[in-house]
Amino acid sequence: MAPEQAAVENLAGLTSEQLARKLLSLMGAEHMGKQVLDGMSENLGKMPGLPPGFMDRFQANAHPEELVELIVPIYVKDFDRETLEAAIHFYESKQGRVLVAQLPLATKESMRRARSGGASSRRSRFPSSGCLRSRSERHKPSRTAPQRTASRATAMPIIAATLVTKYG
Repeated sequence: MAPEQAAVENLAGLTSEQLARKLLSLMGAEHMGKQVLDGMSENLGKMPGLPPGFMDRFQANAHPEELVELIVPIYVKDFDRETLEAAIHFYESKQGRVLVAQLPLATKESMRRARSGGASSRRSRFPSSGCLRSRSERHKPSRTAPQRTASRATAMPIIAATLVTKYG
């Protein structure tokens, strides 16, 4: 039996939950969860007025594997078997393993660039985005609802990049 056929048959015996877990494992989800929790710890530690011992309790109770447990039911609900299996095949491939290995470095580099000068260039590319306006501009009269919706849609990738910068 060819290795590819054996892999397909191997996946055929798995439940959707097992497929989701296998995919998340191949994607390095637990490692990403650790990065998220580390970022949260770093940002929380900078907040003034935290109760004594809060950070110690947070770190003692922060478990990356619990983040994976939260994601599994979402993958089971949102992705059909065929999609999960195809994604597993990709992440098991040479290209998938390269992507998983290099993605954290690429993400860090993109976040570094975003922090070092991205805000001013984003402001010039997306001038209508309310979240990127200066404080004085924010107090100008409000736009109409359709304009706000379009601006929010334009700003969503920027907001996502900002959250990844802060928590990833």
